[in-house]
Amino acid sequence: MIRLSTQVQNIRSGPRFTETICQDPGIIAVDGSIAPTHPTLAPGKTAAGNVTLNWNEGGWTGMNFQRPTGSGNWVDVGGDLHSPFVDTRPLRAPSQPERSEYHAGYLDGDTVQAGTSQVIEVTFSA
Repeated sequence: MIRLSTQVQNIRSGPRFTETICQDPGIIAVDGSIAPTHPTLAPGKTAAGNVTLNWNEGGWTGMNFQRPTGSGNWVDVGGDLHSPFVDTRPLRAPSQPERSEYHAGYLDGDTVQAGTSQVIEVTFSA
């Protein structure tokens, strides 16, 4: 994050800097507002009781993770301030592989921001 911040400072102080150049990648917000971007999730090491999800911080304070219930609703499974997130809940049936989906949304303090990540599917077993 420090290296990116340094690059942004170098771009903004360069002789060819314009507001338009920095609005496109979101270095400068249009109309003075910062809209949340969609988080990116990627599965990491996975085993029963230890599903690891890597995520991009995107400048927000953290991430809220959810899994679907059997009824199709999404429920919170935890929050994290730094990547990766680790879901330590045990398998529902210890002798069988389990497939689950996850998605996440950025946190600004304790408030979940608009725009959730893509849904990723993870299969894990004992």
